[in-house]
Amino acid sequence: MTNIIMFLFVLTSLLFSQQNKTFSTSDILFLIENHEYEKAIKILSSNEVEISSNPKIGYYLGICYFKTNKYDLAEKYFEEAYKNGYITSNLLYNLGITKYKLKKYKEAIEILEKTEIDKLVYDKSLYLMIVANLKLKDKKAAIRIYKKLKENYPYSIYILKAQEVLEKFGIDYKKYEKKNVLAYIYSSYGYDTNINYAAEEYYSLVGLKDYSYFAYFSILFFDDTYSISLGSILKNYLNYTQYNFKNFFVSSKINLMPLYDISLSLYGNYYLEKEPLQKSYGSKLKSRFNIDELIVEISLGYSFEDYINLNYQVLNGTMQDYSLTSRIGIIQANIGYKIKSAKSNEYSYNSLNYGIKLEKRFKKVLFSIGSNINDRQYIDRKDKIVSPFANLSIKLTNQLELNFNYNYTQSNSSNILYTYKTQSYSFGLSLYF
Repeated sequence: MTNIIMFLFVLTSLLFSQQNKTFSTSDILFLIENHEYEKAIKILSSNEVEISSNPKIGYYLGICYFKTNKYDLAEKYFEEAYKNGYITSNLLYNLGITKYKLKKYKEAIEILEKTEIDKLVYDKSLYLMIVANLKLKDKKAAIRIYKKLKENYPYSIYILKAQEVLEKFGIDYKKYEKKNVLAYIYSSYGYDTNINYAAEEYYSLVGLKDYSYFAYFSILFFDDTYSISLGSILKNYLNYTQYNFKNFFVSSKINLMPLYDISLSLYGNYYLEKEPLQKSYGSKLKSRFNIDELIVEISLGYSFEDYINLNYQVLNGTMQDYSLTSRIGIIQANIGYKIKSAKSNEYSYNSLNYGIKLEKRFKKVLFSIGSNINDRQYIDRKDKIVSPFANLSIKLTNQLELNFNYNYTQSNSSNILYTYKTQSYSFGLSLYF
């Protein structure tokens, strides 16, 4: 009898011990869903079942370590699960994004490509592959994958995300939706105050307010090496038509060193009011590069302004333009320096301009807010011009956007005649095809 009792006791102990060595999948998922990653890691690590016997343990450990930003450990356990036969699209995607976080971009692309079998995962894999190729400075591969994403997932939210990241890296994604030719049209209706920039103390007497419509049109011809753009801009006021203007422009861009993203642009403008007023032409050398998540653009420009109207020819002269723009996440900052050498020293100036913009996309809505500041030094006066702005863009279709814009400008000058305030509100539609 004693032997039977002892046998039952040992058997019960073994069963109880074995029960404690196993884990409940639902319990682990509950902990992960409630962000209790450390507790889940403790349970999974204390479990004596080897990953080789139950590779899902490795997958769950990988998830927990990824969520706690321990990417080296996450990679280790994802790979152990993968090597032991736990091969799912979710594991492949999580392993791919872990390698991306570890800056192993080539390995990440190879792993993410294997998720093609799962249409519910592959669109976000394609998006991550686009970003990884941009980090590797392989723009051609990024564009090729973007085309694949757009072709296979025309309604995916990751198309908008891909378009945003392509723009951050200086790639006009619209160029790659049509072959070699792109047309762009933007039209808006708005309301402007103080449209003649009257000094603040005289604004009540001569300051103007009026409604206006604005139109912009351009057509772009391009290939991988060069592009040529032709277009025009016009703005017409409903009442104060003397302030109407038209501008015709042409520009060309040559990729001098595609690997290092160095390009040269040449451009010309012809500006008209009631009669021809000004023509200008110039060039700009630009280079763009990235340091991890930071994107930096440097440009050097030189241009000449030639006023046709005799009353303005004292403004004729050259402009040197140096600028630095950086972007990380939703923040974009810029700083620039300009030197205007006019025919008359009275209109020559040096200016330091700087600004910041916050831009965030919410699915099909893009919102941006920011401000630019211009400190301008003339021979006989100093101007400080502050221009805050806000823009809202709603993507209605792949080719059509609705835009709302607000701009406010305040100039404070040592000469009261150049102290003024202006505002403008507008909404419009942009279409490219």
